[in-house]
Amino acid sequence: MMGYIFLGVDDHDSTKNIECAYALSLSLKLADPGRETCVVVDKFSHVPLKYTNGFDYIVELPFGRTEINHSDIHIDFWQLYHCTPFDSNMFINTYSLAIDNIASLWDFANIDDVVFGSAIDFRGNNTRDTEKFLVQDINKIPAFNTDLIYFNKSDKAQDFFKMADPLFKGWRDVFREILTDNKATNFDFTLMTNIVARATSDSYAFPKYFDYTDLGINFLYNPQDEIQIDWIDSLNIWITANIDIKINNHRQTGILHYDSPSVVTNDLIGKLNDNYRKTKTPIKN
Repeated sequence: MMGYIFLGVDDHDSTKNIECAYALSLSLKLADPGRETCVVVDKFSHVPLKYTNGFDYIVELPFGRTEINHSDIHIDFWQLYHCTPFDSNMFINTYSLAIDNIASLWDFANIDDVVFGSAIDFRGNNTRDTEKFLVQDINKIPAFNTDLIYFNKSDKAQDFFKMADPLFKGWRDVFREILTDNKATNFDFTLMTNIVARATSDSYAFPKYFDYTDLGINFLYNPQDEIQIDWIDSLNIWITANIDIKINNHRQTGILHYDSPSVVTNDLIGKLNDNYRKTKTPIKN
């Protein structure tokens, strides 16, 4: 059984992450209706009733929250292997949307047991995120993106998540011991995943066309500049009633990682609900 899996863990008295997970799930159902979705939460009771029908599976973290007061939702990523209902999984960063037919992503499941997606910028260019990988580059840690990951229930995938368990839990000690230069000051999901991959001593696949769009790639970043250009606020983003997304003059396709939860508004949720409702309404003869 194949399906999409992502996190929906929220802080106390907050529902923003489950709302983003709901938006992602509906967009996946519209883009790839033949496959199911699973959201992983801290407690079933934390999911508002109005969102429950947007997922095929809602499962709880099997070992509870890694850090109850930590705001990074992906600090619990290491638990997904232990609670997924699927044999073949497509992990997607919660702060993402599926825009159009994405079924072809599953073609890359035959390449390896764990496959990492490649990020392109919103213009469709293969722009390396130098700013994001600054710590990795300085500390000579292999750098790759982590917002789209395929994994199955193989020994290799099990070994990866088994290694992630203690390292994610002890990320502060890991950063202290491994990062000799330019230390990270807070949990960094991509950095930690890069460290886990290195620690397993396994090789992993990064196929060119197993990709997604990362709105956060700063293609204007220059490490020599003391003051960086605040470029993202200058972007013009249009989302149509049919969930076609255009950024400046570039129409988006596939998976779009938008990074900031503020992108998910009541208006976007309403558009997704309307489109999903149409797919469930029988056509009258």
